[in-house]
Amino acid sequence: MKFKALILGIALTSVAGLAGCSSPHSPVSTKRYEMTPPAVAPSQVYAAHENKIWVTTADIPADVKYEVIQQIDVGSKWYGDVERLNPHFAKLARKVGADAVIRVKTWHSPNGFSWAAPQGQGYAVKIISPEKFDLTSLSGGWY
Repeated sequence: MKFKALILGIALTSVAGLAGCSSPHSPVSTKRYEMTPPAVAPSQVYAAHENKIWVTTADIPADVKYEVIQQIDVGSKWYGDVERLNPHFAKLARKVGADAVIRVKTWHSPNGFSWAAPQGQGYAVKIISPEKFDLTSLSGGWY
């Protein structure tokens, strides 16, 4: 009798554990798909837009005035190249009215169902005088 109860307990625990694995979420992890406010709040709130966003690993030159709006963290639940994160950086940057995502750092780490899922972090920024600086002079791409 105790043996049957033990088997039933193991079976129920296994079913409950597997039920948590069937998720209707997108392949981008919601846990790592977030924005963190900067240490210093932006001077103003910028309107969301649908323009393309420049995503780069570079920093903006010191002589160009810009404002950091938010830190952006993105990640995937599944294996893949870190390049697949760039559209997600851009999507979040558009929500806060940014012109670019700079200082993008990427890596692979366990997440979701993967031992090596792409993860990344960058900073959504607003260029104060966009007519004086060409974002395409930095390495990166439009998304």
